[in-house]
Amino acid sequence: MASISFLLKEPNATKATPIFAFLSFDGQRSKIYTGLRILPKQWLKADQLA
Repeated sequence: MASISFLLKEPNATKATPIFAFLSFDGQRSKIYTGLRILPKQWLKADQLA
């Protein structure tokens, strides 16, 4: 089964930081940048949402 997690590159930054996705499938993990940026204070870490 595949799983996807969204994380910030620099969660303690004071300016906008890139959002990336960790994809896990069949024991393989890939880190993919979404091309999106967000201020860390606007990110809900537990929900992985803006």
